[in-house]
Amino acid sequence: MPKAIVLGGDGVIGAACMRALASAGFEVTGIGRDAAMARRVLPGADQAIRDIATTSTPAWRDLLAGADVVVNAAGALQDGPHDDLAAIHFGAVGRLVAALEGTSARLIQISAAGVSEDAPNAFFRSKARGDALIRTAAGGSTG
Repeated sequence: MPKAIVLGGDGVIGAACMRALASAGFEVTGIGRDAAMARRVLPGADQAIRDIATTSTPAWRDLLAGADVVVNAAGALQDGPHDDLAAIHFGAVGRLVAALEGTSARLIQISAAGVSEDAPNAFFRSKARGDALIRTAAGGSTG
């Protein structure tokens, strides 16, 4: 059975991805930061609770071992007491990309319409920086 990992599995988009992947025959594990939310959103689903903003590259390698597909649906809308946009959308993505080097896993990045490093808000700018890291790692490919 193919294996999928969904970052942000305790969120709206991530939970939808987890359901779709499970329906398609994948063994799915979500990675989120809120165990209570994960239980409410997808009761009984396999969820690993981590703070992706601080998860190290070696820890990512362990979490992603054997994955065929990794979906990054994690994100935050603004900086705040529990959210650091640069850490989530750029730093974590860089460590995730590094952890996937040398594997055959496919990375699917959930981004947002309008992202640009020249965008008027920090959300769009930080998402654009993370997207650029993934494009660079893929040799410039957008697919």
